[in-house]
Amino acid sequence: MRIHRRRAAAAATVLAIGAVVGSATAAHAATAYLPFTCDGATLLLRVPSNNAPNTWGAGHIVEGGDGNVIPVAFVYTFTPTGGEPTTETAVKGGGHALANQPTTTCVASFDVPEGSLTITVTVVTRP
Repeated sequence: MRIHRRRAAAAATVLAIGAVVGSATAAHAATAYLPFTCDGATLLLRVPSNNAPNTWGAGHIVEGGDGNVIPVAFVYTFTPTGGEPTTETAVKGGGHALANQPTTTCVASFDVPEGSLTITVTVVTRP
């Protein structure tokens, strides 16, 4: 029973992410524009949008600053309407990717038809 709930929660998380990315950009585009708050600053990031939950490609800051962000960890929290939150975590390189670099935490929250989604990304910034 618990495995089925986890699979259902993971599927709902992927669908919610797809809904967010799909609503942020055209279906044929390779990138999406998503608003994130990174250490208190509001940024608009251009990010890969292949609808995979663990896209490790760099994002580009297009508003609110400049430079690029390289993700090293993702935490997705999906809360279905009237349900309990489900959290999925992905860490690049088993936690060893860019381990000696300073990181920044970026958070974005979205309302989707099925509930709400919060994406927390730990990134390394580059000029």
